[in-house]
Amino acid sequence: MFSYSTSTPKGNPSVAFSTSILTGIGAGNVPIIGTENEGLQVEARGTSATEILLAGQVLDPFTTGSDHDPAANDPYIGLGLSPTPRPKSKRRKRRSRRVRTRDNKRIRKVSLEMSKDDAVAVEDGFEHATRIGRPLNAFLTIRPAANDNLTVEDRFRSWKSTYNALCQCCRDGGFKLTAIYARESKPDTDGQGDHWHLQMHIPDDEAWQRVELAMGRRFPGVNEVDLRPIDQEVRWSEIGAIPYKACTYLTKACSKRKRQLGHFYQRSGPVYGARSGMTTDINAKAIRAWDARRERLRDEMPMAA
Repeated sequence: MFSYSTSTPKGNPSVAFSTSILTGIGAGNVPIIGTENEGLQVEARGTSATEILLAGQVLDPFTTGSDHDPAANDPYIGLGLSPTPRPKSKRRKRRSRRVRTRDNKRIRKVSLEMSKDDAVAVEDGFEHATRIGRPLNAFLTIRPAANDNLTVEDRFRSWKSTYNALCQCCRDGGFKLTAIYARESKPDTDGQGDHWHLQMHIPDDEAWQRVELAMGRRFPGVNEVDLRPIDQEVRWSEIGAIPYKACTYLTKACSKRKRQLGHFYQRSGPVYGARSGMTTDINAKAIRAWDARRERLRDEMPMAA
């Protein structure tokens, strides 16, 4: 088999072409570029024999034939056979975004009623807010009309998104959100009628308007948002003479306190995720820290003679 080849001094690339490339036949035969110690095999498809013969006349790939474009007469670059390898990209591969398993576990948690410990924690948070100078004076109820058309995961995400939006609204108004909340749904359903109750501290009329406007823009439907004032007074019911406060409404789904709640008790449907809670400044940890600080200050006070 006849072949045309050129050779260069030791250490420089050499080029060898097969007769099938010279005649323009056979896409599988490829030119070989290499040195004494290594070789590199690349494809040259659609290249005429004349161009390959002309390429063989130039032995030094670094020879420049034009002052304007040094690479114009470089046959290796013209044929896509440049002996200089391209640098590897240093960009790291993007990692796929992993779903937060923490939220998934909360979604999978189904609550059919409020536990006794949760009810006590809600009442303790309500009282502690008054002790730290941020009494809960506003009752916010949100009944999203679109909740019945959402999946379980979307209902939970809608609640979290609304809660975060309320926190941001308070920060924009120059105060921190202090609140207790409870989520409820219709009994004997799979979570239909999911709605949320929050009792929060609003410092002034300007902040009240800000919260009302922000929630009204988020839920513009009729009766989706209800914001009304509350107080910390203890009242007695006309039926059974049962003492109650504003936070009693949030604990009405606790069957363990059915006798204590009396006619206030109401069954609730399943809730996916946390049924109740409070902000970090009035939770159990904050209450324990506040009590410990008060005891320490009391011990440090000098005894009266």
